[in-house]
Amino acid sequence: MRRFSNRTGLLTALLVSLSMFTGAPRALAADPPPTTYEVPSRIVVVSDILGEFGLFVDVLRIAKLIDDDNEWIGGEAHLVILGNIVGFGQGVLPSFDLIMELESEAERAGGMVHLLLGYGEIQLLHRDAGIVDPANYAHLATDDSNKKIDEFTERGVQEVLSRFPGAPYPDRLRAEYERMMDMEMKPGGVEFLELFEPGTKYGDWLRSRNVIIRIGDLIYSHGGLSPKFVEIPLQQINDETRADLAKDTLLLQKDIDIAHPSWWRDMTAKTETEMQRVVEEVLAEAQARALVVGINQPRLATRDGLGGRAFFVDSGMRSHQNREADRRLSSLEIVGEKYTLLWDDTRVNATTPPPNPPKKR
Repeated sequence: MRRFSNRTGLLTALLVSLSMFTGAPRALAADPPPTTYEVPSRIVVVSDILGEFGLFVDVLRIAKLIDDDNEWIGGEAHLVILGNIVGFGQGVLPSFDLIMELESEAERAGGMVHLLLGYGEIQLLHRDAGIVDPANYAHLATDDSNKKIDEFTERGVQEVLSRFPGAPYPDRLRAEYERMMDMEMKPGGVEFLELFEPGTKYGDWLRSRNVIIRIGDLIYSHGGLSPKFVEIPLQQINDETRADLAKDTLLLQKDIDIAHPSWWRDMTAKTETEMQRVVEEVLAEAQARALVVGINQPRLATRDGLGGRAFFVDSGMRSHQNREADRRLSSLEIVGEKYTLLWDDTRVNATTPPPNPPKKR
C-alpha cells in the first residue's frame, strides 16, 4: 500500500492516487472472465509479485508450470495470482506480458490463469505512478516528459478542487500536490500511465479482470472476503469493481472501502484468535471451506492458518527485496484434498480445510 507515513499536509489526507481525466464510465473492450469454477486437477496459487519478474519466473518454474523458455507446461492446471503484480521491482511490464501470454497458452492446454486485482493494480489503474519504481518507465521518457508532468499535475489539482469546492486553503493544496508530484513522478511516468488507460492493451485487460473468484469450495482474493461483503454475490463485487475502474477519476482516501476484497487487511493484520470466529462466520454465510489470500509481509512465507480455514500466500518477493537471510520463494499447491506449501524446492504438507461450516438460520 502507498507509504504516506512520513508525509503531512492537506493533500496527503485526501489523496491516494492521481488521475489525468474525469468523465463517464467507458465500456470494457475485453470480455470479463467467469467468477466461479469447478475444481481442476491441480491449482497453484501465488501472490505479490511486486515487479520482480525474474523471481516470478522462478516461482512458476519451481511449481512446474513453465519451462526454461517461459512457456506453459502446466497442462490442465489452474494458476491463481492474488494480485499486486506491481511494486518496487523493475519488471512490472514483463510480468504483465508473461501473464497475458500464459493465459492464452494455458487455455489452449485446457488449463487456466486467473489474475485477480490487488490494491496495487487498482491504484495503477487510477493513474498512480508512485506504486512502481521509476526504473519501470525511465525508458519511456522523451523531451516532452517534464511538460507532460506539469500538465498531469495541473489536471489533478483542478479535479481535486472541483470535487472539494469548499476546501480551505486551495493555494496550500496546490503547493502540496505539486510537491508530492515532484517527489514521486519522474520523467516517463506519465507515458507509463498512458499504457494503462482505457482503450489500451494493458488498460482494457486489467480492467476486465476479477478481484475475487470461487473455485469449488474455496474463495480467492487478495485481501479476503470480509463480513461487510459476504452477503454480496461475488459476481456483483467483480462487476461493481469493473464499473468503478472504468470511471477514470481520482482515487481519494474517502473513496476506498477498506473492507473490499482487494483492500481488506484484517486477515493478516489481526491475530488468528481475533479472526477465527470472523472467518468461520464468513465461510458459513458463503458456504465455503476456506479463504485464500495474499499477505506480502517480510519474514513470512506461504502458510496455512485458522485450522485450515485460511491460506496466506506470499511468494517471497518482499523478503528477497529486503535481502533477508531466511528468504525463500513459495506458493500453494492444491491437488484434490492434498494441500502443499512449496517453499523453494521443499514441499511441506498443509492442513486440509474442514467441511463447510453450517450456515446460521
